[in-house]
Amino acid sequence: MSDPLEALAEVADGPVWLVGGAVRDRLLGRATGDFDVAVSGDPRGLVRRLARALPAHPFELSETFGAWRVVARDRRWQIDLLPLNGSGIAEDLAARDLTVNAIAEPLHGGEIIDPFGGRTDLRARVLRMVSDGAFEADPLRTLRTARLACELGFAVEPATELRARWRRSEEHTSELQS
Repeated sequence: MSDPLEALAEVADGPVWLVGGAVRDRLLGRATGDFDVAVSGDPRGLVRRLARALPAHPFELSETFGAWRVVARDRRWQIDLLPLNGSGIAEDLAARDLTVNAIAEPLHGGEIIDPFGGRTDLRARVLRMVSDGAFEADPLRTLRTARLACELGFAVEPATELRARWRRSEEHTSELQS
């Protein structure tokens, strides 16, 4: 089988969701070979089954976060598999950075899950944080916001820009005090 997402859906024994930038890019009509997938439970067994079903190499990305990557032998695609952040997909999406990245597509079929209006923001070409704590959870998200604004030609919503600037200024202040 040549489609890695179809293969993943076939070997998964539970719910799996395409999430993040892969969903965003698909909705924008942009090709991607970099897929993030959220799974219920430990993805270790699923990673092994997927690697056997495709010509691919699996390896652990983060023991702390339980993240694994499966890379095509020809490097045309990669899939990062992570356990759900929280008790379900809604809680996982609530912990993400931007609304355009907090969209999930069930690989076994069904409606796209978009609890924060990410598709509306895609149409408006705007980047908006999911929550006030989005940048505190991971300071690199401020850099991702700037990169996506440039890469996609999107505007950053004013409250999101203010929060990102505040977060960067807090990091700079703490670096100076060290």
